[in-house]
Amino acid sequence: MTRKVPHGLKIHPDRVHMIYPLGCNLVIENLQTRQQEFLLGHNNNISCVTISNNGKYIASGQLTFMGFKADIIIWDYESRDPYARLVLHKVKIEDLVFSSSDKFLFSLGGQDDGSIVVWNIETKEPVCGSPAQHKSAGITYCLAAAKDNDYLFYSAGNGTLRFWQLDVANRKIRPTDINTGTVKRIASLDGTHLYCGTTTGDVLMIYIPAAQFKAIGPEKKKYSMGITAMQALVNGDVLLGTGEGKIHIAEQGTFKSTKCLQAMGEITSLALRGEGHMIFIGTDRAHIYKVNYADWKMELINTCHNSPINDIAFPFGSSELFGTCSFQDIRIWHAPTGNELLRITQANKTCNSICFTRDGKIIVSGWDDGRIRCFYPETGREMFTVNDAHHRGVTAVAVTNDCRRIVSGGGEGMVRVWQLNQNSRDLIATMKEHKNAIVSIRINKSDTECVTASLDGTCIIWNLKRFARNQVLFENTLFQCVTYHPEEYHIITGGTDRKIAYWEAVNGAQIRELEASKSGTINGLDIDCMGHYFVTVSADKLVKLWRYNEGEVFSVGIGHGSEIKKVKICPNTEHIVSLIVGIESVKYETDNTNGECPIDRIKHFTCTKGHGFYMEAATFFQRSIVVDQIININVTENSGNIFNKCKILQHVFDLFNKNDQINGLELNTDLIESTNIICANNLKQMNYSAGISPLLLHLKRRKQKLFPPKTLYVESGFKLFGGALQYVRTKYELIGILFSNNNQYARGLFKAILPSNMGVRWMFADLEREDLTIESEENEYWNRTHQISEYIEYNSK
Repeated sequence: MTRKVPHGLKIHPDRVHMIYPLGCNLVIENLQTRQQEFLLGHNNNISCVTISNNGKYIASGQLTFMGFKADIIIWDYESRDPYARLVLHKVKIEDLVFSSSDKFLFSLGGQDDGSIVVWNIETKEPVCGSPAQHKSAGITYCLAAAKDNDYLFYSAGNGTLRFWQLDVANRKIRPTDINTGTVKRIASLDGTHLYCGTTTGDVLMIYIPAAQFKAIGPEKKKYSMGITAMQALVNGDVLLGTGEGKIHIAEQGTFKSTKCLQAMGEITSLALRGEGHMIFIGTDRAHIYKVNYADWKMELINTCHNSPINDIAFPFGSSELFGTCSFQDIRIWHAPTGNELLRITQANKTCNSICFTRDGKIIVSGWDDGRIRCFYPETGREMFTVNDAHHRGVTAVAVTNDCRRIVSGGGEGMVRVWQLNQNSRDLIATMKEHKNAIVSIRINKSDTECVTASLDGTCIIWNLKRFARNQVLFENTLFQCVTYHPEEYHIITGGTDRKIAYWEAVNGAQIRELEASKSGTINGLDIDCMGHYFVTVSADKLVKLWRYNEGEVFSVGIGHGSEIKKVKICPNTEHIVSLIVGIESVKYETDNTNGECPIDRIKHFTCTKGHGFYMEAATFFQRSIVVDQIININVTENSGNIFNKCKILQHVFDLFNKNDQINGLELNTDLIESTNIICANNLKQMNYSAGISPLLLHLKRRKQKLFPPKTLYVESGFKLFGGALQYVRTKYELIGILFSNNNQYARGLFKAILPSNMGVRWMFADLEREDLTIESEENEYWNRTHQISEYIEYNSK
């Protein structure tokens, strides 16, 4: 995210959206809902981004290969479509800026181009161009436009600082060099005055009317590692970002720092929201921070890896979490929200492979320094290290299902098996037949065999009892990935020949070969737990979902901005997570309404705004093939307007009334009024989340019957008041309660249910211990709690 793009993080003038490049794609992210949109059009990495002053256009430039021309794309913000594609510069677009009234676009070519071109936005044609600097000067790196004149702009770079006047009638731009005395340094520009930040850590101020150098500062304490980004504030101060990761507010004139914050990594972007009351910061560590100017506090809002992602793994049976590994770190992510939960760092080392033990107690990782490191998943603290596991780095790791052995592969081609004892890790076998690095290891369910894929063009099936080869698979390719079919009678492989091959696990015979990509290496594949579908990713940036038996592609995912490295299907088969060779991860929903997904296997259905669930959702629920399969339905707060939500819920309850297999409904919606909600006779469980209490009050007013569920889940924000409290108190069928992060309503729940409703047999409280012991003062309720103690679980922090 904006890691290698100077000034790549932008805030749109509507103050709602944040824009930044991600490989070949441009991301528009809503700051409130965190929903993302991708603009696809570039064929190589984006190198610069700018937004027009009125917010109507976004311009992005890219880099390309030597000898080829680099594209500039102007995007229409409203339609999200390309408005114009401008092609003139060679190799790289260094910087872009719109004129004050958005009539012109000024573009700067890179080192191999060295020219400035002026484009007319209306005609989409170039007006004129000129070399960006003298032949004796250094490279020009940045542009800035005058605030009140369409025909003036500025350029700066290594030993060059110029202002330019545009003569449209004669189709020329005329430069004037600004004399900075002995100061000749790389600069960036911004502000109503002309401020230049230098790599030596001082700020130049240029008097614009006379185009003369006026001041330099600070006099004594320079900004460490140079100034890498800057913005002028409305009060006259200057906001500075430095190479050491600090954000300063500098006084006008003296440029002394008055406030300072520390971020992680070099500051690459500073973006102001509105008049500067909110500041957004991008760093070269792929972090995006938000700073409130009033209280001057920093908050991390976005983060991801800043180097190629090498592997991904889900814990056994869990789709809520997954882990990724890269240069210097391992990260654990929360899949539904995309938030980072844990980061494990090892300085200047690269993690090549990661996996979880089946019991979820250990994170096992292989590193390029030849060590296997294992960590506690709760804290990230190192549990133990296997030193010198492989001579050329550990390139692949896997753990047996009994969690007692680790199988590792190295860059030298060796496969080693390690016994995990209580106080030691012993090498019990070394198997050496591969001639090149091991890229993937898969172990069968019985822990009797494993298959390894290598860059030497072979896959070997090993016997883990005799520690000898059972079969070897030969192909004219460099294997990149391998996996077992869930029934373990087939093995699937992919490699540099762009083909997917099916192999017999018993005798190693090839039984099928599929053309999986037209132009790119097959880098990863994974198969679902039932063996009906599998997914492949390749260097052509596509994610393809296949039917296993038919060998047909029935869905293609487009969204990555660079070569895709790995892919995994989560254990509940609802999402596919794919990782690119760069710094992004994308989740693909497999439960959409377009008929492209395996709807005959859907178990959980989520209605969300971003996937077209409006009236189509009602139609989807009526399909007979789905009625017998869905066992859980989640209606979220973004499922459309009030009419659409009512229609969706109407069909949901219809399904409950005629099908016994559907046993769960989760309502997380701000639904206030509905005239069509009917009795759900077969409802076994209902989860209530924030905002659902108005629905209960409404049902009570209309005297409509809603058959009570057997268990009640009360999440944070559920206010047990009024009719909602009465609803909970009077439903004697309720036998179980689960509430979390809702401490302020805990006592109300105890008082309402425990004394009066003897039908409640169990309660799960995800609260801190002291919140429960408060009730000890009121013996009536505390004693009632102990009467059901055999069913109570305290998940104390």
